[in-house]
Formats: sequence, structure tokens, C-alpha cells
Amino acid sequence: MRRAAMDTPVILPKATMVAIVDDDEAVRDSLRMLLEFHGMHVTAVASAGEFWATTHERFPDCIILDLHLPDIGGREILKSLQSGGSAMPPVIVITGQGDRATKETVLNGGARAYLEKPFSEARLMTAISEALTDKYPLTVGWTLNNQAR
Repeated sequence: MRRAAMDTPVILPKATMVAIVDDDEAVRDSLRMLLEFHGMHVTAVASAGEFWATTHERFPDCIILDLHLPDIGGREILKSLQSGGSAMPPVIVITGQGDRATKETVLNGGARAYLEKPFSEARLMTAISEALTDKYPLTVGWTLNNQAR
């Protein structure tokens, strides 16, 4: 992930739970460290099966979802979330093998954002902030690094 300067503060609700679903351990670990640094609670898993197993404890407020997983692909997870009947949390799709058709498919399928690897910290944090702001209009939140606003 590339580091980039943040032009504007990113506002996040307190106690935000983000699920990272990516089979690349280095990606999971770097995203987990970044999001925890910014005050989020993180569940990071390597497969769709692990993701579904963790959702019984607490469903995430936002999902960062890789398209290429070892068991069930990210598109199938997105379809399951879309057809689940309850409000779907915002999904940010990440991929290292993207193209225009894939981007259109996942955005039309309910993803809130689509990022191709490598992406900058600023792009990811902005996508999360926008997704959560749409889902949870904020009155009081956290800026980057947990500085109260």
C-alpha cells in the first residue's frame, strides 16, 4: 500500500468494526495495522468461510473485500450480502487483477468503492469514511489518529 498525504481529515464513527477479507497475509496485516492505528476494531480473515464464521459475533460496519479468495470469490460474497435481506454494510472491493468490466460489475452489484492494488492510504481511508458517512450520518466522530473532532 502506498503512503500519501491526507488532504482532508477523515471522520469515522467511534468503535467502527471493519472486516478485511483477503488471502494475502501481508495485505491483511498492513491493512489491519493501518485501521487499528486510526482507531477501528478490525477482524482480518483469509477466506469467505472465515468471514462468515466471524459474522455471528458482530457483523462489521464496513467490509474490505478482495475479489480473489481461495474458497469463494469476493463477487459471491457480495451477492450473498446483497440478497441477505437486511441492510448490507458498505463493501470496499480491492483487487490486484482488475479491469473496467470487473469494476462496473462489482459497483453495480452493491460495492461502495473499488480500489486496484496498490492503492494509497488516503484513497482507502477516504473510501471507508465516505462509506460509513453514508451509512451512519455523523455528529461526533474521530479524525485520523483518534483526535476528537
